[in-house]
Amino acid sequence: MESRRGWFDDPYGRYPRRYFNGEKWTNQVQIATGEVVTETSTAVETDPPAEPTPDTPFEPLSVEQENPKEKSKRNAVAIAIGVVLTLSVIGAITEDEEASNESSPENAPTDEEVVSGDTLERAPTTSVPTTTTAARSYPSELFDMAASYLRYSSFSRDGLINQLEYEGFTTEEATAAVDAQNADWNAQAVGSAENYLGFTAFSRQWLIEQLESDGYTNSEATFGVDAQNADWNEQASQSARNLLSFGGFSRQGLIEQLEYEGYTNSEATFGADAQNADWNDQASRVAQSYLDFAEFTRQELVNQLLFDDFAQSEAEYGVNAVGL
Repeated sequence: MESRRGWFDDPYGRYPRRYFNGEKWTNQVQIATGEVVTETSTAVETDPPAEPTPDTPFEPLSVEQENPKEKSKRNAVAIAIGVVLTLSVIGAITEDEEASNESSPENAPTDEEVVSGDTLERAPTTSVPTTTTAARSYPSELFDMAASYLRYSSFSRDGLINQLEYEGFTTEEATAAVDAQNADWNAQAVGSAENYLGFTAFSRQWLIEQLESDGYTNSEATFGVDAQNADWNEQASQSARNLLSFGGFSRQGLIEQLEYEGYTNSEATFGADAQNADWNDQASRVAQSYLDFAEFTRQELVNQLLFDDFAQSEAEYGVNAVGL
């Protein structure tokens, strides 16, 4: 009985229960429906009854009325693109919640503020109302949180459930709240695919696999990717340009790398040839990178460049360029 802090029979006789904070009676009361509200009557200040007696039964809030857990907005996405997207979503949701809190009457009254009359207003955070959907219940604030995530970005069903679990909710609560959104997951996949293509280049296959890793089903991911009507040759060209900016490649080596990333042979070939690269210069870059990490004889370095699919003339040029 920690300082006899808790819910007790209302000593004023107006409501079923009233909260005692260990020092005094507050204006947070529970009405007949079980909902917790804030009373603005002056009686709490002007006519305080005695404290609860030691033998007064302590009545904690029920499970459904426990205060919500503290939550922090964190990133749940594994790759760097997802980090950027998630942070932007969280920022938008936070701004939305702050704006809502500033204008909401829920934050106006406290147990220290008294207004004349017997008007009732909702208590700000004393209880968490629950909603029941298909025999599953979840805090009503969770529905709003799930809706906020979907309002500011795109999520798969599994991805959104995982995000809410990361926020501290149970799987059952998160699943119920997500399903209550009645979201079009195909449309969500379209949005996710568009976001990814807005950051970097993808092959069709690799983008489908990325969406699947985000929790979309294969059919949802395929729908989302095909809805982009993307020019996959152009995507291959962008990918090739990105690869050449980070390291040297032979023409064949670049084509094979693009194929590894999910492009078809024709798309990869288009992307590599669209660069109009100087393959002799690429050979010299690769040759120098090898010498930066190990010692080579001239022939060993030529053989290594041939292994990397440079032509004989390109390999010879590269080795000559580094002084061997």
